[in-house]
Amino acid sequence: MADPQWGEIWAAEPGNGFISLNQRFDAGVFASTADDPSAEVRGQLFTQTREALAAGAFRLDASDSMPPEIGGWLDDPPSQSAFYAGMLDWVDGVRTIDQVLIDIDAAWDALRAESGG
Repeated sequence: MADPQWGEIWAAEPGNGFISLNQRFDAGVFASTADDPSAEVRGQLFTQTREALAAGAFRLDASDSMPPEIGGWLDDPPSQSAFYAGMLDWVDGVRTIDQVLIDIDAAWDALRAESGG
C-alpha cells in the first residue's frame, strides 16, 4: 500500500469509487473519462485530498472509527446508521443533539448485545 502504484488497477476501472490517499499516487490514472464519466471527478477529489493532506488540513470524523452499523452506510438492507442518520437529523433541526446521542448509545448497546459483548 505504500507503493504509489498500489491501487492503479482499481483507480482505472470504470465505475469504481477508489481514491488513493498515497501522496505519490499518479493522478493521471483517473484521466480516462471515455469509459468512465466519474474519472474526472475522482481525479479532482484525489487532487484536493492530496492538497489537504500536504497542508495538514485533512481530518477524519468520528464515524471513521466506528463500526459500519454505528457510523457507516448499511448495505443490507440499504439504510443509514445511527450516527449518520442522527447527524443529518441534528443538522436539519429534526432532533436535538441529546436525542441523537441517546439513539447512538442505544445502537451501540444493541450491537454489543447482538455480538454477545
